[in-house]
Amino acid sequence: MKLKVMWIMMTCAGILCVCFSRSDAATAGKRTLKEDMVVVYNQLPDEVSDIGAMFSEGIFYGRIRTNAFKWDWGQETAGKTKNHWAVGIGGGIIFKSAYLYGFGMTAGLYTSQNPWHMTGDDYKYAKAGKDTFSRYEVALGGDYAMNVLAEAYLEYRFFKSSVRVGRQVFESLLTASNDTKMIPNTFQGISVESSDLENTRIKAAWFDRQKLRDHTSFHHVLAYGDDPGNPNASWTENDDSAMHKGLTMSKLDAAGIEDRLLVIEAENKSVPNLSVMVNFTDVPDLVGSAAGELNYTLSIGAGFKVIPGVRYLVQFDHGGGRIGGASLA
Repeated sequence: MKLKVMWIMMTCAGILCVCFSRSDAATAGKRTLKEDMVVVYNQLPDEVSDIGAMFSEGIFYGRIRTNAFKWDWGQETAGKTKNHWAVGIGGGIIFKSAYLYGFGMTAGLYTSQNPWHMTGDDYKYAKAGKDTFSRYEVALGGDYAMNVLAEAYLEYRFFKSSVRVGRQVFESLLTASNDTKMIPNTFQGISVESSDLENTRIKAAWFDRQKLRDHTSFHHVLAYGDDPGNPNASWTENDDSAMHKGLTMSKLDAAGIEDRLLVIEAENKSVPNLSVMVNFTDVPDLVGSAAGELNYTLSIGAGFKVIPGVRYLVQFDHGGGRIGGASLA
């Protein structure tokens, strides 16, 4: 069991963070679910010598999940807020093949079934529970169930590096699986990760699509859906609550901008107990950011650790402000 408590002090330019953690025992099994809901694979398939063994020596990973929500506004606002509820029952099954001359593949099928759900148009008011179903699919007359091939990628491993092409989970400073509900957030494109440099991990990615947790298809990375002929168009693209709603599909199309996501991140642990991370995340022609982070681990006895850290982030406007205006709701 691992307990972790975090205190955060924010300023306009950076974040000072102090974590207190305690580990009582190591987690066994094929996978470990970290406290931030990131899945770590402890057991991976081996290298094999023929194509048939790639699949016969592959490994299945299963997970059963359920999430239920009941939202009470206290006082409803006509046309804007309404008490509602949502239930999701499902999980995922992931298959990783063995590796032949460094080549392998992964496929992850996820499902969220809703045997009990709201009636009428109450689904429009869903907030936290919206990630158990797809509002857009329900609006089109479909049911509340989601079945998604959220992961499907080819991989090539060499030395302590790997290249992945396809649909995948990618964790970095500003991208995450955000896997707190039924189906993780995944991206489509190519990524590279390497640990060949001593005490250093480097990762980079170029994505052209992503799938949010409550979507059944992949969509634009940084574009808000708008279509006068479709009253539910906002649910077709990036409709995350943090999305800048001024960066609409129609505006990006008019400007000839294809929103793509570039991520480069490196972490070094050469100094004992010190972790140094730098990150560059960019959507060309729209917005970018550069960040640095330091974390230092102090053991205070009885299995407890104190981890003070500091992060500094700078954002760059490549034209997104001119297109979308201020990001104010």
